Amino acid sequence: MNTVGFIDENARFLWRFFNAFSLALLAIFEALAFFLLFARLMKVVLHKRRRELTGGTGEVHHFRGIVFMNIGMLLSLVETLIGFADQSFPLAFTRRGMKAAGRILIILGLLRG
Repeated sequence: MNTVGFIDENARFLWRFFNAFSLALLAIFEALAFFLLFARLMKVVLHKRRRELTGGTGEVHHFRGIVFMNIGMLLSLVETLIGFADQSFPLAFTRRGMKAAGRILIILGLLRG
């Protein structure tokens, strides 16, 4: 009777390599999305400050859901980076909770505007 596992060390190495490679790609994507959202948040903050200092009128930028989206992307990025650590049940449980919280915040940010 065969047990479930890897055929040899080469198969185990390939599995670990592709696992780490896919996590790295996901982390890069999430970091890029977070920095783009953060740049948008800073643009809104600077525009509001400039508007308050000059007392100008015109287009008004609102925060609405951008803060929730930033926090959600940051949680998702941290959750992905935790994936590089050795896995255990508490760590997997923590990752699932962070992933759910990140997605909830992203959806809430999208719904708010």
